[in-house]
Amino acid sequence: MRRRDWATWLFALVIAVVLWYYVVAQGNLTQTLQVPVEVTGVSEKMIARALPASVSVTVTGPRETVDGITVDNVRVRAVLASPDPGNYRTPLRVTVPRGVSARVAPELARVRVEQRPAAGPEARVRSRAVPIALATRGQPAPGYRVDNIEFAPTIATVTGIAERVSSLRAVPTDALNLEGARNNVEARLPLLPPPGVAVLSPATVYVVVYIRPGPLPVHPVPPEESP
Repeated sequence: MRRRDWATWLFALVIAVVLWYYVVAQGNLTQTLQVPVEVTGVSEKMIARALPASVSVTVTGPRETVDGITVDNVRVRAVLASPDPGNYRTPLRVTVPRGVSARVAPELARVRVEQRPAAGPEARVRSRAVPIALATRGQPAPGYRVDNIEFAPTIATVTGIAERVSSLRAVPTDALNLEGARNNVEARLPLLPPPGVAVLSPATVYVVVYIRPGPLPVHPVPPEESP
């Protein structure tokens, strides 16, 4: 084969590989969602809390499928077998739509199981509505900022030991990770009540954080006082 034929063949091979890679890359899509952890297999007499309360699930599959996946289509479970009160460490099980692969991080969760407060006036149980406090962690990528945050609902109904419920000013969500974000961040976050308090509703809070290009606002620093 002449040198010119070799060059033509090699050029054609390179073009074919590039086109194949482009088609494969365009055909698949990957996205990461923050999904609350459900604890199953626990007696109704118990209250179970998973730590972390939500995890990152990375889904990969056909673009037309993955593009339509939201946190409502992904389920993460920590399965226990009617345990007694105590602390447990268990692998997480992920359920996603057919034809999609998923990777969860972290892969293990710590679950704390507590006795549910007894009902009845003698137990001094109280229920009331309290505000929901959205918690976040991390900052968007350099050159991006948080433009607005929306979440709903904003009120939770809690129950539990009367003294603790009465002193509760707000019930926080699990922290939404904004680290390195360049696009809007959407998630369903579980609520994290303190010990002795349980959330009756809602089960999760829907959150959208709008990320926009632009520097973070600069706040003036007051001058230092002279000694």
